[in-house]
Amino acid sequence: MLAKKPPTVTRYRNLWRHLENPGRYLRWKSGLDRREPLEFVLRGGIRVRVPGKRLVEFKEIVCDDVYRRGFVPGSIRPAADGRTTIVDVGANIGVFSLFIKAVYPDATVIGVEPLPGNYDYYRRNLELNPRLGSSVVAVQVALAAQAGTLRLHSLGGDEFPTDATLWSPAAAGGTVFDVAARTLTDILAEHGLAHVSLLKLDCEGAEFEILYRAGREALERVAAIAMEVHEGRGPDENIRALGPFLCRQGFTCTLSRRGDFIWAARDPRSLVRADLRP
Repeated sequence: MLAKKPPTVTRYRNLWRHLENPGRYLRWKSGLDRREPLEFVLRGGIRVRVPGKRLVEFKEIVCDDVYRRGFVPGSIRPAADGRTTIVDVGANIGVFSLFIKAVYPDATVIGVEPLPGNYDYYRRNLELNPRLGSSVVAVQVALAAQAGTLRLHSLGGDEFPTDATLWSPAAAGGTVFDVAARTLTDILAEHGLAHVSLLKLDCEGAEFEILYRAGREALERVAAIAMEVHEGRGPDENIRALGPFLCRQGFTCTLSRRGDFIWAARDPRSLVRADLRP
């Protein structure tokens, strides 16, 4: 997503690179097998079930490799003590959490997902992989500017929402969720995280208050960030404001030309290209 989706050949190469059973996807795509949910086996034997309506997000994560596309391969590095920790904010049903665990088998992954349907499905995906133990942890909270209770609005009425946001009141047929909220500082403290190798965010506009209000001490623990950026209402709720803000915190940033993604790293050699520097 640096400019557009990867070429088809790259997407299918990623399908074979990351899945032990790519034929399951091909049978679905060709209409030969429309049973749901689809069960995929990631490299290393990690299993993940995906309902058909979430296959678009699965393809973005696995085939497009969207959250790693802005980074040089191998640049998500462990801390000085050798530990790799990845925080997955907006984890939904757990596809990215399990995908990134397959890519970095020694990593600890903290998945943050507030919505009950998504969280329950995420937990069931973890139950498919008991050997992972506590190396992948699902936390049912929203990340926010302050701890407390947060009201999220989903317009689609989907069983596994991807659109729950702070911004819009629920329309007819939509759903309101009152969820527990924690700050980034809270998550770091509660899980004893002195270093985060990668912070992934897909949280429907909450990324602005999460990062703007996190505080420098919390952000200094983060080595790299990959996030989808959602255009908001305020003058600083857009990629044009968020990129320079991260630079002021010591990150070098790559911005997608479509204006919907930022990849940021403290080591600029980690990035495929650099648009903004501190």
